[in-house]
Amino acid sequence: MKALKTIILITIAISLLSACGSRNTDEDDVNKDIWVIQDKDKISIGYRYNEEEDIWIQFAKRGINELMQISNISTSPKQDNMTIDTFNKLVKEELIDSCTDWVGPYMVRKGHEKSTYKPQFTGGWHGVDDKDETAKMIDYSVKIDGDVNNNNVQKASNVTITVKNNIQGYNTLESKEEILQETVIYNINSKDIQVEVSIKALDDIVIERYYGLQTQNSLYKGIRYEGSDDTKFDSYETSDSPPKNVDCINKFTLDSEDGMHILEAYLNNEYGLGNGEYVDESSPYAFTLSYGKSYFNIVNGKELVIKKGETAGWKGRYIFRYNNDIN
Repeated sequence: MKALKTIILITIAISLLSACGSRNTDEDDVNKDIWVIQDKDKISIGYRYNEEEDIWIQFAKRGINELMQISNISTSPKQDNMTIDTFNKLVKEELIDSCTDWVGPYMVRKGHEKSTYKPQFTGGWHGVDDKDETAKMIDYSVKIDGDVNNNNVQKASNVTITVKNNIQGYNTLESKEEILQETVIYNINSKDIQVEVSIKALDDIVIERYYGLQTQNSLYKGIRYEGSDDTKFDSYETSDSPPKNVDCINKFTLDSEDGMHILEAYLNNEYGLGNGEYVDESSPYAFTLSYGKSYFNIVNGKELVIKKGETAGWKGRYIFRYNNDIN
């Protein structure tokens, strides 16, 4: 009798453990709402964009410097199951094909003394006369839900792409000496792309101008800056946000001509260089230029001096979303 009771108790315990395990698995599956497709040096992350479509954000090596960055954004008919064959056969509608950088270049010089060389941007998409590189990617890594995973297709809740780049100064272009190392961390989920950048000086350097987080406006027609009384500007005309000393979050919002596609860009003004310490008091915290790019001001008007081995950094994020109120 005692042996029978023991068997019953063990059976009940196993059943409870199985039920808990099944429930945890179900909860994990619910939280895993993005697809990650890895194909050589291309990483595509897809998630539900609206009731009928998925959005795909691709990271790849782009520009003259071939740095890993946001490369392409497209939509496709929604899919609940995914294989590499399914992905390759998807009929995608391209929204943005990157032709510029999303995490910006630097106007940076070697040494704390003034330079006789003409200042110019290096890193990002910028080369010398569009033929010579000014930066190189050291390496990149991909973690899916915290683990390194080389599967071609993976369902997940979060993807982290870490990119490490070395940047030349405008006064070291002849020698090609790299004076700055940036580490760009993209944390991607179905809600946003969080961006964190750490800048390490490989020599004594001075950053004269730096915008950091920026956008390519080819999909978008209008832009609104937080703190501008909801004034809408054309995304292909020069405009400014309020000065950085206005008490508001650093955010601007872009929307397409039909109002369906929205991009929100944020700079964390409570972390690192986002606090505006190196931006002139009268300067805007963000601005747009007539060739269709919008920028945050991170270093502009006050030079940022960094000694060899020291670091600086900032955080921001992008939200690509569909305006469900249109339909």
